[in-house]
Amino acid sequence: MSTKGSSERDESTLRSPFGNWPPDLESIPRLSESLPRITTDEARAGLAMRHELRGHFLHMFFALLQFCTFVSMIQVHTPINRVFLVNRGVSDMRFQSSKMEFMNIRSAADIEAWIDASLLPEIFPSKDDNHSALEIAAIGRIGSYNQVVGAVEFSILNAPTAACDSTTGIAAKYGACHDMISDFDISDGDIETRNTRAHPWHTLYLPAQDPAPVARYKQWQVEGSAGGFYIGLATRELRVKIATYNGELDVFSYLDFKLEFQPGGAIEPTYRVYTIPANPYTTSGATYLLDVVLGLLNLYLLVRRCSSLVKSYRQRTQWLDSYGFVEWLAIVLVIGYYIAWRSLCGKIFSSEFEDQVAALRSFYDSVFALPEAQQANAMVLNPQPTVSDFIDAFGPSIDLLYAFSIMTCLHLSVHVMATLQFHPTLSILSNTIVSSVKRLGSFAFVLLLVVVALATSGCVLFGPQLEAFSSLDRAMVTCINMLFTGYDYEEIRVFNDIAIVWYWLTQAIIMLVLANIMLAVIIAAHEDIVAATSHERSFAQEMLWVLDDTMRTTCLCRSSRLARFEERIAIDSTVREWTAFDIAQAVDVSESLATDWIGMLRNFASVAPSTEDADAEKRSEQLDSISSDRHRRIEERVDLIDAKLGIIVDYIRAQETLRMA
Repeated sequence: MSTKGSSERDESTLRSPFGNWPPDLESIPRLSESLPRITTDEARAGLAMRHELRGHFLHMFFALLQFCTFVSMIQVHTPINRVFLVNRGVSDMRFQSSKMEFMNIRSAADIEAWIDASLLPEIFPSKDDNHSALEIAAIGRIGSYNQVVGAVEFSILNAPTAACDSTTGIAAKYGACHDMISDFDISDGDIETRNTRAHPWHTLYLPAQDPAPVARYKQWQVEGSAGGFYIGLATRELRVKIATYNGELDVFSYLDFKLEFQPGGAIEPTYRVYTIPANPYTTSGATYLLDVVLGLLNLYLLVRRCSSLVKSYRQRTQWLDSYGFVEWLAIVLVIGYYIAWRSLCGKIFSSEFEDQVAALRSFYDSVFALPEAQQANAMVLNPQPTVSDFIDAFGPSIDLLYAFSIMTCLHLSVHVMATLQFHPTLSILSNTIVSSVKRLGSFAFVLLLVVVALATSGCVLFGPQLEAFSSLDRAMVTCINMLFTGYDYEEIRVFNDIAIVWYWLTQAIIMLVLANIMLAVIIAAHEDIVAATSHERSFAQEMLWVLDDTMRTTCLCRSSRLARFEERIAIDSTVREWTAFDIAQAVDVSESLATDWIGMLRNFASVAPSTEDADAEKRSEQLDSISSDRHRRIEERVDLIDAKLGIIVDYIRAQETLRMA
């Protein structure tokens, strides 16, 4: 019975040293078979993938942190909500439901209606909404809280007469022509010249201290009309500039109303408003912190790229790749943004500007304290032109800042996507975009050719009547917009009899052919990228592995112990398996920690490219082995059949020989 039980005993057991135990307790199971273990090759692959994933996730974290910091900093430097509130408050001078709207101005009479009914009553009201006397502090404001800084500036540009281009008899009867091309800078001349000149620029300043601003404007209008330097045939441009400060929101605004008198007789109104916080470093304490964090992140990126250049130089490898170009461009754009921001802050925080505004306020107070007869002579030395020139410089500075804000924000998002290229599932979007752009490169030439042809025909058909087709560049923009939003047929139907033919042809070519080709190319590129992507890897799972490794190893100061194990397997030239006990003995750690290391390294090794390649090669070898076995068996059967057929043939030949004999 004991012999039989011993024969049936599992081979993975050892005999008990105690002979008096019952047979069912006579053996001790081999526990080593159930212990976690890892091969040397698998451990090396796991450690290599661990370093790679930690580096990738670290770069992704810094890129994402840089992007989020920049977005937060933009919201502080340019607080959009406060800007919107101010812009909404000053928009009353553009949109008046019962009065003339600025954007609806089409004639000189409309200009006077807008100034008399909207502009002057808004800034210099005679009574409040209850028809009672106004407080002095309420005068010189737009939307109650936006106080005029300095004065409201009216400037008219009258072009000098010039010879007409044509010398025909009809042109001789036309009269004098005007110089509509030359550039006349409003800042030319000294203070006295700019305050007294009538041509080519004629300027009026209306400060809040003026006791009768409306009467002064009317007087300027009458004198200008009599002298020929008010609005007339020679007028090229009328501009109204207003600088305001909102103390409730601590925001500085610059309004620029421009009326351009076109040579064809039409008037083109344009309006710009620039709004920035007067001092973002006092309204938000987070501004300094965000600037410092963004600066440190940019410095980290710069150090990384410089060290990469040094490494490439020493190893004689390529200096710049696509990812390096993305990082260098991110560094340059962030620096460019802060250069633009520094330039703007230099204007806002300039003590010279504050001193000029204070001196200007004192000047107006002293002028309007004089008798009215002496005020005109005193205004000759008005320092307002200097302040106006300083304020005019805000516009280009703000435009430059906004341009860098947009470019930097977009590129930092590209930088984040570039850091995700290491992961096959997260790189699908960026790879699809890159592949689509490459495939559409040659198609862009055909698209441009077709758009130019359609835009040119649209200019010929509808250019004389529609602004959207009045020039080739505008017509091209209109045709390209048809790719995305279409175009209203009713806008062209009444201008030409063959408009319907042009519209059908354009829609057929652009929408049915070109747009569908572009869509097909993008879909094909996406399908190719998805087909070539491994769907077995999980970004969330790998990120959790890295976080868990960071918490257990780096945060608990165990990196040196894992480094000792890495050095140990680096010199292990034999192919063997490591158990938790082996690792614990080799690097002097606990078995529980060694068990955690084995699980961690096996996780990392499972997504290592080398492991995947080895599995693929193993599957290929298995398939080759199966195919080889089948081929060998088939050959053996064919040989057997050939042998049997040979015997049969020999037998038939023998029988035939006997019969012939």
